Amino acid sequence: MRKQDGAAPCGPEGQEGRSLHDPHMLLYRAFHAQQGYLRPRMARIGLGPGQPKLLGFIAKNGPSTQHQMAQYFEIDAAAVSRMLDSLKRNGFIEEHPCKDRRCRQCQLTPRGHEALRQWDAYCDTEQNAMLQGFSPDEARQFMDYLKRAHDNLMRANEADRRAAGDGSPTSKSARANTKRSAAMRVDAANVDTTARATAATNSRAKASTRNQPIGGEAQ
Repeated sequence: MRKQDGAAPCGPEGQEGRSLHDPHMLLYRAFHAQQGYLRPRMARIGLGPGQPKLLGFIAKNGPSTQHQMAQYFEIDAAAVSRMLDSLKRNGFIEEHPCKDRRCRQCQLTPRGHEALRQWDAYCDTEQNAMLQGFSPDEARQFMDYLKRAHDNLMRANEADRRAAGDGSPTSKSARANTKRSAAMRVDAANVDTTARATAATNSRAKASTRNQPIGGEAQ
């Protein structure tokens, strides 16, 4: 079988449906089984999908910002913001302004620490179940394989982003659309401001006319 980028294909080349049994599907099925094990336990402690990892990040790194968490977990900042809002509403975290007051820092409350303690215990039992029958060396090697696979995919993603930003038509069009949208918002704001100022001037003029004595008599 022909090798691609130094790795051997996992199925007969050209065979339709070979992706059903390739590494991506194995990872997907393992992830799906993991979610089936952990999500009911997550619900028991009042947490929703994606929230436990934020508690873990804050506990490990101290007071943390939305941007730091979004960058580390490689997810959209808006999604992190929604999860943090939910955690705050339910008493797992509290927020404080950063020094420059342009961001907010999150830290765990006592309830957040207790929820994370339970979550870590659940993850320990999940890991024991997942690695049952693995020797210590196999477990370490498995972790190393996962990390290397992640690093490889991150490099591929970064290469795609660089390619999209190197003057490609799609990238240029996206930047142009962003600039046009921003200009339109500024223009709309200016028009709205001008309209309000004009209306206020007209209103004052009308009020002055109503108060002026008939025939121009002095008051």
